[in-house]
Amino acid sequence: MSWIIYPERSIDSDLMIVEVPGLMDDLDLNFDFGEFVESAPPVIELSYGPGDGKAKLDVIPAAPRMGLLLNAKVRAVFDALAINNIQYFPARLINTHTLEQDNSYQIANVFEKHACVDFERSELELRKNGSIRFIDRLGLNVSKDYGPIFRIAEFHPLLVVSDELKQALEDHQVTGLSISPSEDFEL
Repeated sequence: MSWIIYPERSIDSDLMIVEVPGLMDDLDLNFDFGEFVESAPPVIELSYGPGDGKAKLDVIPAAPRMGLLLNAKVRAVFDALAINNIQYFPARLINTHTLEQDNSYQIANVFEKHACVDFERSELELRKNGSIRFIDRLGLNVSKDYGPIFRIAEFHPLLVVSDELKQALEDHQVTGLSISPSEDFEL
């Protein structure tokens, strides 16, 4: 079975990073595109304020282009499965209200993508150029072993995980991730 993971808050008090830092624009970084980043950026500072929530999840939902913003617990799950298609970059969370800084998170860039959308089994709204705009049902054809985690080439922000990785994330009670069968995924 194919599983989709997606960063998601459970309640409004969960922290969410809503702004893309200027450094990402300056360096033209996009960690949701499935591309390997050739040169490591410096620490990426992510600001948040009182209206963005305060409870820090294991995976913090973040603005587009931010990849997975995760803590050491999630990194340990990935490392235990010897996943080799992820780059990690240091992040610093900065509370703009209290000026508190937290260096315990990293940005994970999953840099592998595969074309696997089964358009006949999917219910999609497409843009004029044929790219996916909305998903009501997502049928995937994952007949090959693409490894524990990869991006969907037809819709880069989505991550597909193996049964083994899904189970490991659930066993470690990772917070901040929605995990659903691809056929039940909507966006």
